[in-house]
Amino acid sequence: MADRLAVFGVLTLSTIGGNVADSLYRYIEDLPDSSRDIRGVVKTLYDIKATLRDLDAAFQDPRFNRLSRELLDDIVLGIGSCARSLRELDNIVAKYTSGRRVASSRRAWHEIQASFHKADGFALASRLEVHKTFLSQLKGILQ
Repeated sequence: MADRLAVFGVLTLSTIGGNVADSLYRYIEDLPDSSRDIRGVVKTLYDIKATLRDLDAAFQDPRFNRLSRELLDDIVLGIGSCARSLRELDNIVAKYTSGRRVASSRRAWHEIQASFHKADGFALASRLEVHKTFLSQLKGILQ
């Protein structure tokens, strides 16, 4: 079970999700015309953060090892996909909010959204909602 926990790294992912949400939160005030969309992304990130923390406890439960191989494979796939999205978002947000030349809030928000849309044709909010739904369903199965 320890190997699986290391692979999932849900506490680390939870921290990344929370940090990105904190970073994006500042755009709400700066971009009133986009504040509704930004609030939605930030809320989804905080929901993902909380669910990942709950899943960490579920993964440590002895009953976790008794799950079917197929379900474990699905968990690995789903957590891996969420991890890639959160790390990608973290890298993009860091690119536009730190360093020598910090982009304007409008440009940064636009570039963050455009990066996700270009990558797989889905809006950032939609992609995060898919992860949130998967994690919530997984949490329900494990309880």
